[in-house]
Amino acid sequence: GKIPNNPAFIFEMITPEHPEGEISFVAIKQNLEPFGDNDYKMAFSNIETKDVTGLTVRKDRTLPFLIVGGAIFMIGLIQGSYWVHRRVWLQRMNGEVWVAGHTNKNWTSLKKEIDEVLANTKINKPVDQVEERENQTLEELKEEAEDDSIK
Repeated sequence: GKIPNNPAFIFEMITPEHPEGEISFVAIKQNLEPFGDNDYKMAFSNIETKDVTGLTVRKDRTLPFLIVGGAIFMIGLIQGSYWVHRRVWLQRMNGEVWVAGHTNKNWTSLKKEIDEVLANTKINKPVDQVEERENQTLEELKEEAEDDSIK
């Protein structure tokens, strides 16, 4: 970060006895002499510290976007979870009117409502394809059972 945890300093002390210099590494409450003992030592005699934090307070400009996005998400979630979506198609084919429907929930209610609407008309009731497939499967199983019992 920008604020050092334990700052340290490297000193090169040149004296008449040591013209090439002695190196001393000085940190708070810690002195290191990397090349052996030096004749002269450098150390902190006293230190005053200030309590600081590395935290920065900033204004978050993305928060309104997150709130709007969350609201749109919740509206979609409520729409998809709690509201029933229904589609009903009417199509004229060869002089007849065909009716079809689809719903994401409670298909028995949609089937009942379509039957009620078409009750006093000449329009044929739509065939439930899932129910028709199940009936075919049951009939096939019954036929297989009868064939097995005959053998």
